[in-house]
Amino acid sequence: MSASAPHPRLTRRRFVTAAGAAAALAALPAPAFGARRRPRRWRNRLSYEGLRGGFGIRVPGELAHRPLTLDAVADVAGTTRRGKPLAGRADAFVLTFAAAWGPALEQGTYELRHRALGPTRLFLVPGGTRRGRQLYVAVINHAV
Repeated sequence: MSASAPHPRLTRRRFVTAAGAAAALAALPAPAFGARRRPRRWRNRLSYEGLRGGFGIRVPGELAHRPLTLDAVADVAGTTRRGKPLAGRADAFVLTFAAAWGPALEQGTYELRHRALGPTRLFLVPGGTRRGRQLYVAVINHAV
């Protein structure tokens, strides 16, 4: 390369090197480029303090979300593999939702939304009824 050339000459070697570097960068997840990751608020027990209404569940085949109320946030029973109790942990808890509509949905994974928490998918299990409302239970346990 001469000193008078303003730009390096494109050779096959330089092209292959640049293409390999571009492919490697393209394979990286978006957070590697400084993009904001969506917070995982649904996984933290403290995110539910003071929340009751404003939840919605997407039922397959329906366009709108059905309303849900957060009925309770409770401890998960048991211990971690190291023998530490799960009770009181921010990453292991049980959510109980109540619905005024029926009939009960089958257990399965559903899309839930809340304006403060954003969207997520949770596995819900029907948990009986209380005061004429259908209950749904979701266990969140990231302490394993």
